[in-house]
Amino acid sequence: MANSGVTNSQRSSLHGNWSSKLAFILAVTGAAVGLGNIWKFPYMVGMNGGGAFVVIYLVCVFVIGLPIMMSEIMLGRRGRRNPIATMRILGKEEVGHEKWVLAGIIGVFAGFLILSFYSVIAGWTLAYVFKAAANAFANTDATGISNMFDAFVGNPFVIGFWHTVFMTVTVFVVALGVEQGLEKAVQIMVPALLLLLLLLLGYAINSGGFMDGLRFLFQPDFSKLNGEIVLSAMGHAFFTLSVGMGSVMAYGAYLPQDASIVRISAAVVVADTLIALLAGDGYDNKFMRATLSNASIRCGGRQAYRHGGATVVAWLDGHVSSLQRMFNNNCNEEAHVGFLSEDNSAYDPRILRLP
Repeated sequence: MANSGVTNSQRSSLHGNWSSKLAFILAVTGAAVGLGNIWKFPYMVGMNGGGAFVVIYLVCVFVIGLPIMMSEIMLGRRGRRNPIATMRILGKEEVGHEKWVLAGIIGVFAGFLILSFYSVIAGWTLAYVFKAAANAFANTDATGISNMFDAFVGNPFVIGFWHTVFMTVTVFVVALGVEQGLEKAVQIMVPALLLLLLLLLGYAINSGGFMDGLRFLFQPDFSKLNGEIVLSAMGHAFFTLSVGMGSVMAYGAYLPQDASIVRISAAVVVADTLIALLAGDGYDNKFMRATLSNASIRCGGRQAYRHGGATVVAWLDGHVSSLQRMFNNNCNEEAHVGFLSEDNSAYDPRILRLP
């Protein structure tokens, strides 16, 4: 076994370290929480057996996702570099060659692909926050909302503007560095995300149909389980934890040497899972499970503003982590619209059902 003579305790990050364990937990949680938690998880649960799907998902998260997250953090902390350089260094130290660099390249390339299209949709979401704040969707039927969305995405200058605004904010945060940029951003954005989700939950509880929504989401129906659903749960576990894409490895490079990888990874997984469950509870029986593709705002106003705000915060957290992979390296998920049926037995992702 080759050994360069440099241990991971001697190697230090080129960009500084997280000032605390909490900062790291918030950062990785912010990177993990996103589309999969706020939009995809609720309707996947409701359509695939409710509580039965949740059980399979939790098993995948803790049996498969958690060990992979711990491995990525461990690799990142030992290499103290970007994913590409880390895999090159560790491959040379452990097996005497640099072929493992390919794994780092794939991770960074995945981050580039994700950033390239997520940033466009994030721009849409940012624009819709302002539209919702202006009450643009109030008293508008499904056809009007759909036409509004078609006109919006059909204007390349408007789309380009909002994409540029979102990416400018993301680049600005990353360029400030670990402590002054990433850390300060997640200390604001992750608590803000939790607050907005709690507001959505309060709205759902007080607007009627909350218990029906809970039954749709979490009442177990094991008859729906099959091999395809198990694979979906496993894939979603990877997707929602952001493992296998280099983000966690990049953040692990800044983790202090005395931090417990096991405890920190467990905290991140628990936080990510709780946010997914909270996001599911935050939609009432009549409110949509996911909203962007048809501008899907049921009644405009504060509820749409809070949902859009939560989504923007989640997008920004995730984009910062994606860009950080590439920045550090160089120093179509479809949204659906739908509601529960009147008897809570079905969910149609194609039809916007207004009350």
